[in-house]
Amino acid sequence: MMNGHVRPAVFASLLAAGVLAWASVRPAAAGPDTVEIDAVYKVALNDFDIGSFAFKSQVGGKSYSLESDVRISFAGLVGWKGQTKTQGVLDGKDAAPAIYQFNFESPAKSGSVAMNFKDRKVTGLTILPEEPPLPGTLPLTAEHIKGVADPLSAVLSMVRVDGKNPCDRKVSIFDGKQRFDLVLSYRKQVPITETRPSGQPSEGIVCKVKYVPIAGYRETEELRSLARNNNISITFRPIPSAGLMVPHIVVIPTVAGDAVISASRVNIKANQSQIALIN
Repeated sequence: MMNGHVRPAVFASLLAAGVLAWASVRPAAAGPDTVEIDAVYKVALNDFDIGSFAFKSQVGGKSYSLESDVRISFAGLVGWKGQTKTQGVLDGKDAAPAIYQFNFESPAKSGSVAMNFKDRKVTGLTILPEEPPLPGTLPLTAEHIKGVADPLSAVLSMVRVDGKNPCDRKVSIFDGKQRFDLVLSYRKQVPITETRPSGQPSEGIVCKVKYVPIAGYRETEELRSLARNNNISITFRPIPSAGLMVPHIVVIPTVAGDAVISASRVNIKANQSQIALIN
Protein backbone atom coordinates (compact mmCIF):
# COMPACT_ATOMS: atom_id res chain seq x y z
CA MET A 1 0.00 0.00 0.00
CA MET A 2 2.96 2.33 0.50
CA ASN A 3 5.21 1.37 -2.37
CA GLY A 4 6.73 4.08 -4.58
CA HIS A 5 5.89 7.78 -4.51
CA VAL A 6 2.37 7.92 -5.94
CA ARG A 7 0.58 5.70 -3.45
CA PRO A 8 2.02 7.39 -0.31
CA ALA A 9 1.12 10.80 -1.74
CA VAL A 10 -2.42 9.77 -2.63
CA PHE A 11 -2.88 7.96 0.68
CA ALA A 12 -1.62 10.97 2.64
CA SER A 13 -3.85 13.32 0.64
CA LEU A 14 -6.92 11.20 1.29
CA LEU A 15 -5.98 11.16 4.98
CA ALA A 16 -5.56 14.91 4.88
CA ALA A 17 -8.94 15.28 3.22
CA GLY A 18 -10.38 13.76 6.36
CA VAL A 19 -8.14 15.20 9.00
CA LEU A 20 -7.81 18.76 7.71
CA ALA A 21 -11.06 19.62 6.03
CA TRP A 22 -12.45 21.37 9.09
CA ALA A 23 -9.79 24.06 9.05
CA SER A 24 -11.36 26.20 6.31
CA VAL A 25 -14.28 26.93 8.63
CA ARG A 26 -13.65 30.33 10.13
CA PRO A 27 -13.90 30.95 13.89
CA ALA A 28 -17.57 31.19 14.92
CA ALA A 29 -17.13 34.83 15.90
CA ALA A 30 -15.63 37.35 13.49
CA GLY A 31 -12.29 38.81 14.43
CA PRO A 32 -8.60 37.94 14.70
CA ASP A 33 -9.20 34.70 16.64
CA THR A 34 -7.07 31.74 15.69
CA VAL A 35 -8.37 28.19 15.63
CA GLU A 36 -5.72 25.79 16.94
CA ILE A 37 -6.07 22.04 16.55
CA ASP A 38 -3.94 19.27 18.02
CA ALA A 39 -5.13 15.84 16.94
CA VAL A 40 -3.98 12.25 16.68
CA TYR A 41 -5.73 9.66 14.50
CA LYS A 42 -5.04 5.94 14.52
CA VAL A 43 -4.69 4.02 11.25
CA ALA A 44 -5.98 0.45 11.01
CA LEU A 45 -5.99 -2.08 8.20
CA ASN A 46 -8.47 -4.95 8.45
CA ASP A 47 -8.99 -4.06 12.13
CA PHE A 48 -5.25 -4.22 12.91
CA ASP A 49 -3.58 -1.00 14.10
CA ILE A 50 -0.78 -0.14 11.68
CA GLY A 51 0.07 3.47 12.43
CA SER A 52 -0.88 7.00 13.38
CA PHE A 53 -1.56 10.40 11.85
CA ALA A 54 -0.64 13.34 14.12
CA PHE A 55 -1.74 16.81 13.08
CA LYS A 56 -1.37 20.39 14.32
CA SER A 57 -2.77 23.54 12.80
CA GLN A 58 -3.18 27.25 13.34
CA VAL A 59 -5.80 28.93 11.17
CA GLY A 60 -6.35 32.66 11.60
CA GLY A 61 -8.40 35.24 9.77
CA LYS A 62 -6.02 35.49 6.81
CA SER A 63 -3.28 32.90 7.25
CA TYR A 64 -2.66 29.30 8.22
CA SER A 65 0.10 26.88 9.10
CA LEU A 66 -0.27 23.10 9.11
CA GLU A 67 1.97 20.19 9.97
CA SER A 68 1.45 16.44 10.05
CA ASP A 69 3.37 13.31 10.96
CA VAL A 70 2.29 9.97 9.50
CA ARG A 71 3.80 6.68 10.67
CA ILE A 72 2.83 3.32 9.21
CA SER A 73 4.14 0.15 10.88
CA PHE A 74 4.51 -3.43 9.72
CA ALA A 75 5.17 -6.32 12.14
CA GLY A 76 5.88 -3.79 14.88
CA LEU A 77 8.48 -1.90 12.84
CA VAL A 78 8.07 1.53 11.28
CA GLY A 79 7.70 0.78 7.58
CA TRP A 80 6.91 4.27 6.25
CA LYS A 81 6.87 7.72 7.79
CA GLY A 82 6.28 11.16 6.41
CA GLN A 83 6.36 14.68 7.79
CA THR A 84 4.65 17.58 6.05
CA LYS A 85 4.60 21.33 6.69
CA THR A 86 2.81 24.03 4.75
CA GLN A 87 1.98 27.71 5.18
CA GLY A 88 -0.19 30.11 3.25
CA VAL A 89 -3.01 32.63 3.22
CA LEU A 90 -6.78 32.28 3.11
CA ASP A 91 -8.56 33.81 0.12
CA GLY A 92 -12.30 33.56 0.65
CA LYS A 93 -13.13 29.86 0.82
CA ASP A 94 -9.82 28.82 -0.73
CA ALA A 95 -6.41 28.19 0.78
CA ALA A 96 -3.50 29.65 -1.19
CA PRO A 97 -0.21 28.01 -0.14
CA ALA A 98 3.13 29.79 -0.14
CA ILE A 99 5.54 27.01 0.85
CA TYR A 100 5.26 23.23 1.18
CA GLN A 101 7.75 20.67 2.49
CA PHE A 102 7.26 16.89 2.53
CA ASN A 103 9.87 14.41 3.81
CA PHE A 104 9.36 10.66 3.71
CA GLU A 105 11.37 7.62 4.74
CA SER A 106 10.99 3.86 4.43
CA PRO A 107 13.41 0.91 4.66
CA ALA A 108 13.74 0.96 0.88
CA LYS A 109 13.71 4.68 0.09
CA SER A 110 13.72 8.19 1.50
CA GLY A 111 13.32 11.57 -0.10
CA SER A 112 11.65 14.97 -0.05
CA VAL A 113 9.46 17.33 -2.02
CA ALA A 114 9.65 21.12 -1.66
CA MET A 115 7.36 23.54 -3.48
CA ASN A 116 6.82 27.30 -3.67
CA PHE A 117 3.55 28.85 -4.82
CA LYS A 118 2.26 32.20 -5.96
CA ASP A 119 -1.42 32.80 -6.75
CA ARG A 120 -2.08 29.03 -6.58
CA LYS A 121 0.57 28.33 -9.21
CA VAL A 122 3.72 26.30 -8.57
CA THR A 123 6.73 28.59 -8.99
CA GLY A 124 9.44 26.32 -7.59
CA LEU A 125 9.80 22.56 -7.24
CA THR A 126 12.63 20.42 -5.85
CA ILE A 127 12.35 16.62 -5.61
CA LEU A 128 15.06 14.52 -3.98
CA PRO A 129 16.34 12.13 -5.09
CA GLU A 130 16.05 13.34 -8.68
CA GLU A 131 14.49 10.63 -10.85
CA PRO A 132 13.21 10.67 -14.44
CA PRO A 133 9.52 9.80 -14.93
CA LEU A 134 8.89 6.08 -15.27
CA PRO A 135 7.91 4.80 -18.74
CA GLY A 136 4.20 5.19 -19.35
CA THR A 137 3.77 8.19 -17.04
CA LEU A 138 1.15 10.63 -18.33
CA PRO A 139 3.17 13.86 -18.75
CA LEU A 140 2.49 17.06 -16.85
CA THR A 141 2.03 20.38 -18.65
CA ALA A 142 2.30 23.97 -17.45
CA GLU A 143 -1.51 24.10 -17.18
CA HIS A 144 -1.49 21.23 -14.68
CA ILE A 145 0.36 23.30 -12.07
CA LYS A 146 -1.97 26.31 -12.27
CA GLY A 147 -4.94 26.71 -9.93
CA VAL A 148 -3.63 24.00 -7.60
CA ALA A 149 -2.53 23.58 -4.02
CA ASP A 150 -0.42 21.09 -2.12
CA PRO A 151 -2.12 18.06 -0.50
CA LEU A 152 -2.51 19.72 2.91
CA SER A 153 -3.54 23.20 1.77
CA ALA A 154 -5.95 21.98 -0.88
CA VAL A 155 -8.28 20.32 1.56
CA LEU A 156 -8.70 23.52 3.55
CA SER A 157 -11.09 24.52 0.80
CA MET A 158 -13.29 21.46 1.19
CA VAL A 159 -15.68 22.67 3.86
CA ARG A 160 -18.16 25.45 3.23
CA VAL A 161 -17.80 28.41 5.56
CA ASP A 162 -21.41 28.04 6.72
CA GLY A 163 -20.45 24.69 8.24
CA LYS A 164 -23.66 22.99 7.05
CA ASN A 165 -22.55 20.85 4.12
CA PRO A 166 -18.94 19.61 4.00
CA CYS A 167 -19.71 17.26 1.09
CA ASP A 168 -20.15 19.58 -1.88
CA ARG A 169 -16.54 20.31 -2.86
CA LYS A 170 -13.80 19.53 -5.37
CA VAL A 171 -10.15 20.39 -4.84
CA SER A 172 -7.27 20.37 -7.32
CA ILE A 173 -4.06 18.92 -5.87
CA PHE A 174 -0.45 18.73 -7.02
CA ASP A 175 1.92 16.77 -4.78
CA GLY A 176 5.12 17.44 -6.72
CA LYS A 177 4.71 14.55 -9.16
CA GLN A 178 1.03 13.85 -9.60
CA ARG A 179 -1.90 16.13 -10.37
CA PHE A 180 -5.29 14.84 -9.17
CA ASP A 181 -8.66 15.95 -7.84
CA LEU A 182 -10.58 14.90 -4.74
CA VAL A 183 -14.35 15.26 -5.19
CA LEU A 184 -16.71 15.12 -2.20
CA SER A 185 -20.44 14.39 -2.42
CA TYR A 186 -23.12 13.79 0.19
CA ARG A 187 -23.86 10.17 1.14
CA LYS A 188 -25.90 10.04 4.37
CA GLN A 189 -26.22 11.02 8.02
CA VAL A 190 -25.34 8.63 10.85
CA PRO A 191 -25.82 8.70 14.63
CA ILE A 192 -22.80 9.58 16.77
CA THR A 193 -22.77 6.88 19.44
CA GLU A 194 -19.48 7.80 21.10
CA THR A 195 -19.26 10.22 24.03
CA ARG A 196 -19.59 13.80 22.81
CA PRO A 197 -19.26 17.22 24.45
CA SER A 198 -22.41 18.53 26.07
CA GLY A 199 -24.78 20.21 23.64
CA GLN A 200 -23.07 18.93 20.50
CA PRO A 201 -25.13 17.32 17.68
CA SER A 202 -25.93 13.61 17.86
CA GLU A 203 -25.57 12.98 14.11
CA GLY A 204 -22.57 12.94 11.79
CA ILE A 205 -22.42 13.60 8.06
CA VAL A 206 -20.89 10.99 5.73
CA CYS A 207 -19.27 12.24 2.53
CA LYS A 208 -18.24 10.08 -0.43
CA VAL A 209 -14.74 10.92 -1.73
CA LYS A 210 -13.79 10.33 -5.35
CA TYR A 211 -10.13 10.23 -6.40
CA VAL A 212 -9.65 11.53 -9.97
CA PRO A 213 -6.12 11.23 -11.46
CA ILE A 214 -5.28 13.97 -13.97
CA ALA A 215 -1.57 13.77 -14.93
CA GLY A 216 1.85 12.69 -13.70
CA TYR A 217 0.75 9.11 -13.02
CA ARG A 218 1.13 5.66 -14.57
CA GLU A 219 -1.82 3.45 -15.45
CA THR A 220 -1.40 0.64 -12.94
CA GLU A 221 -4.13 -1.72 -11.78
CA GLU A 222 -3.76 -0.39 -8.25
CA LEU A 223 -4.31 3.19 -9.38
CA ARG A 224 -7.21 2.22 -11.66
CA SER A 225 -8.81 0.39 -8.73
CA LEU A 226 -8.47 3.48 -6.52
CA ALA A 227 -9.97 5.72 -9.23
CA ARG A 228 -12.92 3.34 -9.74
CA ASN A 229 -13.59 3.06 -6.03
CA ASN A 230 -16.88 4.54 -4.87
CA ASN A 231 -16.54 3.52 -1.22
CA ILE A 232 -13.99 6.03 0.09
CA SER A 233 -15.77 8.05 2.78
CA ILE A 234 -15.34 10.63 5.53
CA THR A 235 -17.66 10.99 8.52
CA PHE A 236 -17.73 14.51 10.00
CA ARG A 237 -18.85 15.47 13.52
CA PRO A 238 -20.30 19.02 13.61
CA ILE A 239 -19.02 21.17 16.50
CA PRO A 240 -21.15 24.35 16.17
CA SER A 241 -19.69 25.96 19.31
CA ALA A 242 -16.30 26.11 17.57
CA GLY A 243 -17.61 26.64 14.04
CA LEU A 244 -16.02 23.35 12.94
CA MET A 245 -16.71 20.10 11.13
CA VAL A 246 -14.38 17.59 12.80
CA PRO A 247 -13.59 14.41 10.82
CA HIS A 248 -14.34 11.37 12.93
CA ILE A 249 -13.71 8.38 10.65
CA VAL A 250 -12.10 8.03 7.20
CA VAL A 251 -12.51 4.76 5.28
CA ILE A 252 -10.21 4.00 2.31
CA PRO A 253 -10.69 0.59 0.66
CA THR A 254 -7.39 -0.81 -0.67
CA VAL A 255 -6.29 -4.01 -2.40
CA ALA A 256 -5.18 -5.25 1.04
CA GLY A 257 -8.47 -4.43 2.80
CA ASP A 258 -10.13 -1.38 4.34
CA ALA A 259 -7.84 1.27 5.79
CA VAL A 260 -9.73 3.06 8.58
CA ILE A 261 -8.50 6.29 10.13
CA SER A 262 -10.31 7.19 13.37
CA ALA A 263 -9.87 9.94 15.93
CA SER A 264 -8.08 9.00 19.13
CA ARG A 265 -7.35 12.53 20.44
CA VAL A 266 -8.75 15.87 19.29
CA ASN A 267 -8.13 19.11 21.20
CA ILE A 268 -9.49 22.36 19.78
CA LYS A 269 -8.86 25.93 20.91
CA ALA A 270 -11.23 28.45 19.35
CA ASN A 271 -12.72 31.77 20.42
CA GLN A 272 -10.83 31.77 23.75
CA SER A 273 -12.33 28.39 24.67
CA GLN A 274 -11.03 24.85 24.57
CA ILE A 275 -12.85 21.68 23.56
CA ALA A 276 -11.51 18.20 24.18
CA LEU A 277 -13.61 16.26 21.69
CA ILE A 278 -11.59 13.14 22.42
CA ASN A 279 -8.78 13.11 24.96
